[in-house]
Amino acid sequence: MMFEARKRDFHQTGCKTSLAIPASAQLENTMNHNIDRPIFLLGLSRGGTNQALNILRSHPATFWPKGEFGEIFSKYPRGASVSEIKRMLFYTPILLTSGDIFNPGRSSPPRKNPWPSWRARLMQSALLESATRQTQTVRDFKGELTKRGFIDSSATPSRFVIKLINYNLHLIQELAEFYPRATFVGLIRDGRAVCEGQMARGKSLCEAMKLYNFVGSRLIGLSSDTVNFKTWRFEDLCGDPVNTIMQIYRFCDLTEPVRGVHLEDKTRIYAERAERPTLKKVSRYLPLNDVGAHFRLNVNEESIGRLSWSAKEQIEDGCGEVLRHYNYMGKIGAPARLQRPPPGSV
Repeated sequence: MMFEARKRDFHQTGCKTSLAIPASAQLENTMNHNIDRPIFLLGLSRGGTNQALNILRSHPATFWPKGEFGEIFSKYPRGASVSEIKRMLFYTPILLTSGDIFNPGRSSPPRKNPWPSWRARLMQSALLESATRQTQTVRDFKGELTKRGFIDSSATPSRFVIKLINYNLHLIQELAEFYPRATFVGLIRDGRAVCEGQMARGKSLCEAMKLYNFVGSRLIGLSSDTVNFKTWRFEDLCGDPVNTIMQIYRFCDLTEPVRGVHLEDKTRIYAERAERPTLKKVSRYLPLNDVGAHFRLNVNEESIGRLSWSAKEQIEDGCGEVLRHYNYMGKIGAPARLQRPPPGSV
């Protein structure tokens, strides 16, 4: 099979999935920096992935790079630091030969040929370089959790976690080939709320629906027979957070005890004369027993309420397959299609 052939070539050319960072780059050997069993979090912007990412980061066994996948491989330079120059050196050969294929905002056609092994080596080097630069941040993050008694100080972070959103999900096949021991965690949310959030960020309704259908279809199409993959609904995380958090940890084989997590509150700020709202983030460190108070059971109501009836109907028609698959409408026990009120009633 092509997958197996590419994996053999990947390993034979020296780009092993457990490529370690030189000892000089580590801080007192407090982290086992490798990408042997990475955890890839898959989802949508405005789809709840930041909460899921913080939950994974709150586990004592995880570490992460500086930024999301698409940010690490952005084609736009961010200053002239040594680390930024290194980052651009890793991505420039890929940009020159294949274009901006790691851009989460770009809809890329299915690949025609297997990835060359050199591309995987550059990708892995960039991920590890970014994780090295993030070492102190990760240690400080874990220190806050340890100080509060949420995790044990003896654990060594060894599981690499990174988030892929939007059109970056077209890379799943390649990531599964080059990281055969990877775990893929999907997160989906009601498309009506997601599309409203995307539109608040400046996307058109058509663009938001196209993106939601792409991500939803990719998550539906993934089979646990080919990759270690499972999807959760954001609404289930909000409705039964402790049980859902434990399910995600068990699925990822994260076995060390966790007694609390770091989460974020997000509030939309509508500034006068601003074209679109900004988000204010506030960090929260919460014991597991108090996590339920952080999430809102009616998490989607406010977002959906900001949509016009025409937009709601277009989303339900255009994204109906994904909405029905994930029990958002049209199934027993699922919310019915939103009904337009009679004229003059609102």
